[in-house]
Amino acid sequence: LWYALNIIYNIINKKVINVIPAPISVGSIQFGIGALYATCTWLLRLRKTPSLSASGVKACGTIGVYHAAGQLLTMVSLGAGPVSF
Repeated sequence: LWYALNIIYNIINKKVINVIPAPISVGSIQFGIGALYATCTWLLRLRKTPSLSASGVKACGTIGVYHAAGQLLTMVSLGAGPVSF
């Protein structure tokens, strides 16, 4: 299931980048929408707001930076050439 959804995700992102040739901007908008979604779920109390220690914040921040870099580089690679399977 994950593999199939990943293929669909990459194809949709490639189509978006073909229309809007700005992969870093598209990836940043995706992050912004995700952050807005998470914030709304916490503010509306649909999910419990996480409480982290200082070391937990540091660990999540580090993981978040690497995840964001990987996502943005994926978007750049999708903009660099065709998606081949």
